[in-house]
Amino acid sequence: MIHNKNIRVDSIETKMASSGNTKYIITEGKDKYYFWRLEKGSEGSVFNSFTGMSDAGTLKKGSVVHIGFTEEDESFVNNDGKTINYKSRHIVGLREAGADTTASTSQPARNSRPGANSGSTESPRESNTAFGQRLAIHGMVNGMLASGKAPAEVEDSLGDLLELEDAIDRALKSPSEFYPDDDPSEWEKEPQYRPE
Repeated sequence: MIHNKNIRVDSIETKMASSGNTKYIITEGKDKYYFWRLEKGSEGSVFNSFTGMSDAGTLKKGSVVHIGFTEEDESFVNNDGKTINYKSRHIVGLREAGADTTASTSQPARNSRPGANSGSTESPRESNTAFGQRLAIHGMVNGMLASGKAPAEVEDSLGDLLELEDAIDRALKSPSEFYPDDDPSEWEKEPQYRPE
């Protein structure tokens, strides 16, 4: 389950793994959230968002940012042989907090049960879809900024980015519309190995 909330950044630290990848840790109070620079061998979307926001000055100590994260119970045995339990919080999405810049440690996840957010007319599915679309656009914008595009040039491309995101969404919903010749019923089955 992905949790979504605004956090106030108390600190940002990095740790180098033996693999050469860098782990970024954002702390709010006693809670720590992390992401890796490299995902599947290349710079990840969260790292690109982080870089773009850092360069723009919107991600620093004291900033309020919106994160999407997964949370798992983890444990390890310390040097004294004692088992230490903790929450591992992996950031899967990072963006500016928007109009409401207050940190919200009690905000429910956007994909919680219907009606959980009193006063909201948006269903959890619509809310997740809208968040995903904003996150996709934000990632594309940050990628462009990280690649050296000027902010004005990125702003001029927003219409194209929205069209691209809509096309990607349509392709994911009905791939046959984009690949009409790719009918799974006509796929040849892989020959089975039969010993002689």
